Amino acid sequence: MVWARHVGGPGLIVLALVDNSAIPIPGSEDVLTVILSASQKTLWPYYAFMATVGAMIGGFITYQLAHREGKALLEARRPCDRPERHASPEARAGAPRAGLCGSPWAR
Repeated sequence: MVWARHVGGPGLIVLALVDNSAIPIPGSEDVLTVILSASQKTLWPYYAFMATVGAMIGGFITYQLAHREGKALLEARRPCDRPERHASPEARAGAPRAGLCGSPWAR
């Protein structure tokens, strides 16, 4: 457990950033937070804060990547044969739509 005390708060930020990015590592951030908090009981708010900051940064990075590249990637993987055929009146008017090509049952 010496290595856990050695990485401390900055290690939690890095681990949480990786865990909440495109490469998830399930449970690792939680286990390290518990180990650090149990070993130094007075610093548990610091460790919780550092894990939260890392998770927020990792989630923000993932959101930005998905927001920028997501629609283009989805359109490349599933091109619509005739998008105007599947578009609802709201979508034709410019309102946001949940599905990219519409429902396969709405013919």
